[in-house]
Amino acid sequence: WQSRSLNLPLPMRPGLHRLLELVLFALADRVLVATPELASRLARDLGLSAERFAVLANAAPGAPRTRRRAPRRADRVRFIYVGNLDARQDRGIRALCEVFLTRAHGSAELVLIGEGGAWIRAAYRSRRLKVLPPQPEDACARWLSRSDFALIPYPTTGYFRTVSPIKLPLYALARVPIISTPLEATKRVIEAHGLGECMDLGTAFGGWAGLARRYRGWRGGRDLAVFTW
Repeated sequence: WQSRSLNLPLPMRPGLHRLLELVLFALADRVLVATPELASRLARDLGLSAERFAVLANAAPGAPRTRRRAPRRADRVRFIYVGNLDARQDRGIRALCEVFLTRAHGSAELVLIGEGGAWIRAAYRSRRLKVLPPQPEDACARWLSRSDFALIPYPTTGYFRTVSPIKLPLYALARVPIISTPLEATKRVIEAHGLGECMDLGTAFGGWAGLARRYRGWRGGRDLAVFTW
């Protein structure tokens, strides 16, 4: 079900992949996954004991104290997304661009950093969309520190329900408020650490002025040390 959610071809039949997964997981002393939601679904899907699975949350290099947000400008807002931009993988990027251009005020900017983004420039040709190729992690952190809100636009169905993306700790350590679609696992992490909000992104773009007021002077979430390796 991960390959279906990401529109990725499998090199052999899904049943063989599932059998291989079952055999490997059954032989393993422990299977490490990033969220309890993913562990529960795998245990149910493969008929294995939940005790075989352990959760090791996604994290990122660096200590929280090394990240500082740059001063915010009152006359504009910058949203940012760091991740795969490939149009073939339905991570919500096309919908993200379209709802941004139709709902966000003209002073708002959307920065997209990742591989496979050439189609975005060709499709939209808007100065309000800035598309960058993959950047080193330190460069991503600098872009994040100059942004007002970091986005997780994933669909809320299938595999995506169970994920807490690797971009989430990167965002958290940069002390940028996170706006995410309401994914089951991601929502739990964001709420537990006070990292931002889960909402429809059209609502976020349309109401960016209210969001900006709400997060003015925001210093970051709680217990950020758990997000470091």
